[in-house]
Amino acid sequence: MIQKYIFLGISYLLSWQLTCAQELNLKFEWLHTIKQNSHFMNIDPLQHLYIVDQEDQSIHKYSPKGELLYVYSNNNLGELGYLDAQNPMQILAYWKDYNEVVILDRTLSLRSQFNLEELGFYQVPAVCLSNDRHIWLYDPDNFRLVKTDGNGNILVESGDLSNLLGTDVNVHTLVEKDNEIYMNIPEEGIFVFDNLGNYEQQLHLKNISSFQVHKEHLFFLEENKLKAYHFPSFQTLDIPLETLKKGVLQIKIGVEYLFIRYSDRIETYKIKK
Repeated sequence: MIQKYIFLGISYLLSWQLTCAQELNLKFEWLHTIKQNSHFMNIDPLQHLYIVDQEDQSIHKYSPKGELLYVYSNNNLGELGYLDAQNPMQILAYWKDYNEVVILDRTLSLRSQFNLEELGFYQVPAVCLSNDRHIWLYDPDNFRLVKTDGNGNILVESGDLSNLLGTDVNVHTLVEKDNEIYMNIPEEGIFVFDNLGNYEQQLHLKNISSFQVHKEHLFFLEENKLKAYHFPSFQTLDIPLETLKKGVLQIKIGVEYLFIRYSDRIETYKIKK
């Protein structure tokens, strides 16, 4: 009898999770287009849009309505590798070729700048902000995930990850969201760690160059289609987006807005639930 109730409970839970996954039926209304050749984009929790210009790698901050608010320019470091806007008061920009980290405030004014090599970390492939205003990075020399401050002090570190990841690994992106760190290795998938650097799971979502964790879903592009991995049900869903055209490079989803990046423009849509 107990086994019967356990079975029914599990069946109900699985059915509920699948129903929640299938109910992600979003509709979108076009609002405006920003004409700009871009290298990268990101959004913050307030739905400000950050665009990295393709030509001079300057960072442009826009309001959700498409109003240009602030610009940051640094012509000495070449191509910008990554921009993290999880904290709108502390924007991280990383120039991978120079191992240079720049921290900007909400007006894109310089707050601090430091070189990871000077802190003892060499050829770092990926960095991101932690939720306590420090920095996560992957240390390829010691095969570990590290949280450090701007002075080189190690606050948290994982064990040796070479048995899990291998020694010749292409760590493309790090993202922290809700106290979990997502490590994207396109050839293998996305590896998830807790905020103490402990390995939790591997998501077998391969060949992804850009993704976003939003609530119970991980959104990503695959073959020019928007998809969402639903964590509770382990289901991958297609998100109908009729206006999606060929050549889409990135998609970011906020609470109210959807942003789509093409090489020469960013289109903004209102999310209608």
